[in-house]
This record gives sequence, structure tokens and C-alpha cells, in this order.
Amino acid sequence: MQTDIVDKIPVATLFPDRYGLGKTKVYEYLKDLGIRPFSDGRKSFISFEQLKLLDEYAKVAPDREAAAEFLNNLNQSEQVREHVQTMTHQASGSPAWLLFAEAIASRLT
Repeated sequence: MQTDIVDKIPVATLFPDRYGLGKTKVYEYLKDLGIRPFSDGRKSFISFEQLKLLDEYAKVAPDREAAAEFLNNLNQSEQVREHVQTMTHQASGSPAWLLFAEAIASRLT
């Protein structure tokens, strides 16, 4: 028997039970992280990866300084990933270069 795993979490299940927050605050956190829920019918969803990120952010968000630092680090990590992707495409598929770039990117995240 094959089970299909669907990578979607209903946003409505995140409030108030998961974080003890209201709908507005959860959507504010999603906006802070740049997460745009996707729709399936009349419901909004996020992916499991986005849920993990939201969980991490929800821990630090009440502390404004920690939240700002979290978002800054997230932005820097994303910029590094984009730069590495650009560089790997320009390196014409050299396996050594690709391994090196991936190693650097993994240390920065």
C-alpha cells in the first residue's frame, strides 16, 4: 500500500493551539519571514519546511532584538545560497567546485 505524503500544513491549525497566538499575529510572523501561504480550495497552507522556520521564529519573536537578529541571519543565509547557486551554474558543472560551494553554504546556514 502506497501512502502519499502531502507537504502542506493548514495555516488555521497554527492558531491559537500551536503558538498561543491569534490569527493576526501568526500571519504577521509569516509576513516577517516572507512566507506566502498557498491555497487549496478555500484553505491556506504552508510547507513543512516553512513550518520549521516559523517554529524557530516564534521562539524568538517576542524579543524584538532577537527577532531582528534572526531575520537578519535568515536574509544573509538566503543571499549566500543564491550566490552559491549562481556561482555553481557559472562553474560549468565542475564537481570539485560544486562540492566546495555546497560545503561553504552548509557551514553558513
